[in-house]
Amino acid sequence: MEGIISALNAIHCSAINNINVDLLNKEVTFDLSLVDKGKVTNHELKFINCISFLWLEKDKYAHEAYDFSKCNYYELTAVNLKSISATSDDKWLKQYPMEYNVVIEIWETALLIHAKELSIDHQHFSIL
Repeated sequence: MEGIISALNAIHCSAINNINVDLLNKEVTFDLSLVDKGKVTNHELKFINCISFLWLEKDKYAHEAYDFSKCNYYELTAVNLKSISATSDDKWLKQYPMEYNVVIEIWETALLIHAKELSIDHQHFSIL
């Protein structure tokens, strides 16, 4: 687990150039750029064999001035590997798993993912 934490720490605070959610191939890929002491390095963070995704924005009434879609810069604020469960009383939604093992924070939003592995610059890690 130490290797995966070290690899995630190395891309912390990267600028997000693009996010690709590929539902058919069960992947979420982040194209990242990191500026360190004036040097720019590009990185790829990919979540592989994803079972579920959930995108959350903070309540617009709590942060009326915040509009995620109008940002001109997105940053990988945090990536945490932890188990999170969501529940619903909806009879249709209860049929589907709502378990997540990755929390990605991008400014005032969160992307919850349940994935079997991740890849950072083509270095693979199991996260089950």
